[in-house]
Amino acid sequence: MRKIKNALMEISYFLFGEKDPINIDEKVLDDSVLLEKAKQEMQAALSFFNHVCEEKQIDQAIYKLNAAEKQYGYLLQQVKKEYWLNRTVKKEV
Repeated sequence: MRKIKNALMEISYFLFGEKDPINIDEKVLDDSVLLEKAKQEMQAALSFFNHVCEEKQIDQAIYKLNAAEKQYGYLLQQVKKEYWLNRTVKKEV
């Protein structure tokens, strides 16, 4: 993996004359940060739901929990979809 990354950096230096390397893992980091944030929001919404006692707060907690679950599910689906689209298939010799 490191060889591929170094090769891509050398190509970018050659083509664009850039002195700063291209961050190849940037997209992966962004996805993991977004997933972690969505997971934390879902946990916070669940905690809020578990600690409310008034009827209007219960409705609000249900709404927040549903929204957080849908957001997390959507992001997870997008990451999985991107992983499967970008995966490489190894051929057996």
